[in-house]
This record gives sequence, structure tokens and C-alpha cells, in this order.
Amino acid sequence: MRDALYGWDRIRPVAAVIAVAAAYFLVGKLGLKLAFVHTSVTAVWPPTGLALAVLLIWGTRLWPGVFLGAFLVNITTEGSVLTTLGIATGNTLEGVVGAWLVTRFANGRNCMNEVRNVFGFVFLAALASTAISASVGVFSLMAGGFTAWDNMGSIWFTWWVGDAVGAVLVTPWLLAWHANPHLRWRWRRIPEVILLLLTLVLFGLDIFGPDTYHHPLQIGSYPLTFLAAPILLWAVFRFGPRTATTATLLLSAIALRGTLQDAGPFATVAPNEALLLVQSFMGVIAVTILVVAATQQQLEQYRRRLEAANAELTAASVTDALTGAYNRRGFDQRLNEELERAARYRQPLSLLLLDIDLFKQHNDAFGHPAGDEVLKTVVRLLQAHVRATDAVARQGGDEFAILLPNTDSKGAFVMAERFREAIESAIWPGQSVTITLGAATLPVESDQGEKLLAQADEALYAAKEAGRNRVVHAQWPSVRAHDNSDDESASPHNVAVIGKPSRRQA
Repeated sequence: MRDALYGWDRIRPVAAVIAVAAAYFLVGKLGLKLAFVHTSVTAVWPPTGLALAVLLIWGTRLWPGVFLGAFLVNITTEGSVLTTLGIATGNTLEGVVGAWLVTRFANGRNCMNEVRNVFGFVFLAALASTAISASVGVFSLMAGGFTAWDNMGSIWFTWWVGDAVGAVLVTPWLLAWHANPHLRWRWRRIPEVILLLLTLVLFGLDIFGPDTYHHPLQIGSYPLTFLAAPILLWAVFRFGPRTATTATLLLSAIALRGTLQDAGPFATVAPNEALLLVQSFMGVIAVTILVVAATQQQLEQYRRRLEAANAELTAASVTDALTGAYNRRGFDQRLNEELERAARYRQPLSLLLLDIDLFKQHNDAFGHPAGDEVLKTVVRLLQAHVRATDAVARQGGDEFAILLPNTDSKGAFVMAERFREAIESAIWPGQSVTITLGAATLPVESDQGEKLLAQADEALYAAKEAGRNRVVHAQWPSVRAHDNSDDESASPHNVAVIGKPSRRQA
């Protein structure tokens, strides 16, 4: 099995090179069907875009595939072996240099995500590196005697335009589909996609197609090529770069087909000039759409970052920096929310207030860093025993509050005892840590949040007066205070005290 895998690892690079060469050859043969100024030169050359995309995605190690494909497509067209080797070398250098420049200065295969990188791709790959292929190719043809010096300018320009437009049309399309190959459209968006494509095809045929495609408005007889732009912008803003580049490529195919049939606004000159015009038009349209798509992506990224930053600021404004529990502001917000919910659904609401016993002595004995660790550990233990609907808050210093929605007085007492036992039984460095708790329950007919806090505070004060490390529940006028003798779950630490003055009053 290991030998088989090793053999496949050796075969896979060769298979990739052959696949690239085959794709380059097939696409190149299609492009050369539109060669007018020379049998080896065309204004439509998609292989440049294919080669750039392949080298950007899988690396320049696949350059032999580009070279082999370029050699085969030219040797089967016209020219000697030496001439074809020169053209293939220029095509390969074009792809390798363009991919290296884009990787070095324009974020590689992610070059379509930012506006500056889009322009970097256009200038470095589509405009600069394509000049290498045009220059080496024309020189090879002239050196081999396959073209005259008088035709050098028109051949070079045709070659360069074909390669440049092939880069801006095909490379972004392949990069977009490689980055996002799966269709995850919701069903409700499919009709819009169909409508978009139908609109693009109908307007494309009407603008660039022969008269047989025109509807009674006959807009094809007017130079209304700009009508295609809003449709492509629709694709950008509604579906993103992948659909936008696909729509641009589809429009380019329709425009080329119509121009070759002597139809559309560009079919008023010689065939090669008409192709140069339509290719230049599609190149400008493609770059515009790429810039708009990149701008939209950047704005979306900024929006997400802003939302994340706002969420962090909001969380920080309601969270205690040391312990991660709610701070006083966050607790007040949750308390108001739970008060409204309790009143709406006629549910009880309980509140626990707790202090860490003799916390100042612990700080004095072990230092404030050790005291901070105690505070954080207490919060972790409390949060480990609360429900998802409960809220733990640090009120300040070593005092904490626990909000218990939909919890009656007995449930609050049981929860408080659970917290007390968890803290007491935990393993602490140095001296042991205990807590004292005061509990209060808001009856369903009451909505007095301040009274709930005051009662819990009274109960906490009473528990501390009774000796600490215990739970005390305050008595409401409409709720019977816990009687420990009747509560099977009560421990010796459970004490019910009525009517103790609050610390704020003492």
C-alpha cells in the first residue's frame, strides 16, 4: 500500500503537467481559429489566463505544462521547431513572470480580494508580463522568416491585446471558482440567478447579435454597449465575484460571436480590428467589474470587523475584566431584562448576593495576585454550577451576585447551598476559602427590582452576623421564609432570618 501511494505521488506531478498541457492546447486551438493578421497570432488568447491561474494556484512548478501546451499548439499550426520553441518560451516566461510578480506584490491567488491588488494584477500580469510573450513571439516569427518587418507593429499589438484580455477575463474567473467551488445558493435565490442569466443573454444578443435576434425595439442598431454594465453590476452586488466573472466571460463570448457575424457596434471595420475593439471593450468592462467586486468585498470585510469590534466593546462594557463575569452595568441590564420577563410570564425571580469570607485577610497574607486568583477561581466554580439562563456578576471587590430566573425561594436556597459547598470543598493554595450568601425571591405579583436587591443584601448581612459560611434567605411579605427544620436539604449552615437591617442602613 505504501509503495502504491509512493508511486502515485511520483505520477501525480507528471499527470498535472500533462493536464495543463492538454487544456492549454485545446483552448489555444480555439483562440487560433480567430487569427486574422497571422496564423499564429490572434486577438483572442484565453490560454494566457489559464496559464496564469494554474501557476498562481498550484505554483510555478507546473511551467512545463504551459511550455508543452504552447509548443504543441504552435507546432501544429505553422512554423519551424526553432520558431515554435521561441514562441513557447515566450508564453511560458509570460506566465511564470506574471505569477511571480502577482505573488510577490499583489497577494498571489487572492489578488482579487482588494482593489490595490486588482490593479497590481492588471498592471503586472495583464499588461506587463504579456509584453514578454508578444515581444519574444514576434521576434521568433521574424527571425524564422514567417512574417515581414512591416507587419511587426500590428502583429505585436494584436498578440499583446489577446494575451492581456485573456488574462483579465479568464484568470479571475478561474481564481474565483477555485476559491469558492461549491454552490451554496438558497432555493429562493435560484430564480434570481436564472433571471440574471436570461437578462444578460437577451441584452447581449440584442446588443451584439445579428438582426434576427432583435426584438421590435431594434436597440442593436444603436451603440448601446453600456447597457451591459448594469447587468454585470447586478451580478457583483447580488452574487459576488464568482458569478460576476462568469457573467463577464459569458458576455465576452456573446460579443465575440456577434462581432464575427458582422453584427454589433464593433463590426464596422476589418475583422481583426473589430476583434481588437471588442476585446478592448471587454477588457475595460472586466477590470471595472473586478474593481467593483473587490471594493464590495473590502466593504463587507470592514463591516464584519466593525461588527466584531462593536461586539467586543459591548462585551467589554458589561464584563468584569478580571473574572470574566458580568460587571455592575451588565448585571443591571440583565436584572431589568429578567424583571420584565418575570412580570410578563408571571414567573418567580431569585437573587443571590455573596461575599468571600475574610477576603481582606487572605489578601494581606498571600498578596493581591493570590487574591485575584481566588476571585477568578470563585467565578469559575460558580459558573460551573449555574444554569444557562443564570447570570453571575461581580458587584465590586469580593462581592458577587447570581441572578436565578424562574426560581422560587426553595430553589434559590438549594442553589445557594450548592454554590457554598462547591467553594468550601474546592482545593485552595494556602488557607481554605468559604463564602457567605444572602438570598431573596421576587414573587410573581411584584416587580420591585430595588426591593429584591435590598432583601438579598439584608439576608447577606444577616448571614455574616450569624457566623459566615452559610446561606440566609430573606422573607417577603407574600412568601414564607425557609424554615430549615422543614427542609430536608437544609444543612446546619442554613439559617432563615427575618427583618435584619441592611448594611446600607446600618
